[in-house]
Amino acid sequence: PFTVLVVFNMASGFRRKNPVASIAAFRRAFGDDPGAHLIVKMLNPEVAPAGAAEIRRLASGSSNVEVDERNLSEAEMRNLYARADAILSLHRSEGFGLVVAEGMLAARPVVATDWSGSADFLTAATGMPVPYRLVPANDPGGEYHNPASVWADPDVDAAADCLRRLRADPDLRQRLGAAARAEASRLFASDRH
Repeated sequence: PFTVLVVFNMASGFRRKNPVASIAAFRRAFGDDPGAHLIVKMLNPEVAPAGAAEIRRLASGSSNVEVDERNLSEAEMRNLYARADAILSLHRSEGFGLVVAEGMLAARPVVATDWSGSADFLTAATGMPVPYRLVPANDPGGEYHNPASVWADPDVDAAADCLRRLRADPDLRQRLGAAARAEASRLFASDRH
């Protein structure tokens, strides 16, 4: 099946990482189609039990959505990226965008919110930036709650369209993945530091 990977860390802010939007985009794109598979890699679920429960609930009714809560080694994480046909990150904000960079280094096309840290290196030439609108940064009870500030509300329909396009076009996946790896290697290669 066409496999989409979402990776996020609960310790980095559940509302900020916005995995609910990623699940919604996948479901809009593919519904219960067994030819599409979503892996939601959730790190540190114990940090935000209510958020973790929401992710489990959203996945529970879907035979093509899998939640992975295991602690994985670096090699296991690389294998997880290698299993994916596309990486999805509908974050509200990013300082850097580690998951986006890791997906690009793995030569996978990345569908990500075109806002904040990752927008510095994910472009239409190296991935699929998702449009957004700016909204108050509401994170009730969270460390990112600052309604006087703004963060992105990604366009879930646009993200779903990106996923459908990637599934339908293996050449596009290959082309974007190769361009992503080349750009990420240029920017983040260890010999540059």
